[in-house]
Amino acid sequence: MRIARAFANGAIGKPWRENGAGPEEYDCWGLARACQKIVFGRELPIIDYPSTMRAVVETIEDHEIHDAWPEVEKPEHGDLVTMTQSQHPSHIGTYLALDGGRVLHATKREGVLCCTLMQLKLEGFRKLRFHRYRARTAA
Repeated sequence: MRIARAFANGAIGKPWRENGAGPEEYDCWGLARACQKIVFGRELPIIDYPSTMRAVVETIEDHEIHDAWPEVEKPEHGDLVTMTQSQHPSHIGTYLALDGGRVLHATKREGVLCCTLMQLKLEGFRKLRFHRYRARTAA
């Protein structure tokens, strides 16, 4: 938990930048990738930032990563969180079991934030979906 707290504290307040992968600037996918790698030792693919986050989510849906991150009902430390403000997922973050549970994410307007699920809902993210890493087993 110390690594997660240190990573989050070091990232909070950093500005958003398209294709930002850290450590000085992040977009939401770059932050999710950096957090998964540094805190959890998991490599997520580089996805060139298309014109919308919806396109990133659609790319993930069609990518091999999709099978490794099935949707779960309740979040746990390290889960990816996709967020929806309209019909389609448009944003992504990482759930951290810090201070009762928070989502580390980066927005254009505010940069890197660490918010409770209630704060995200108050910001207009209506549908939160949680995706848990499932290690591949040798066939």
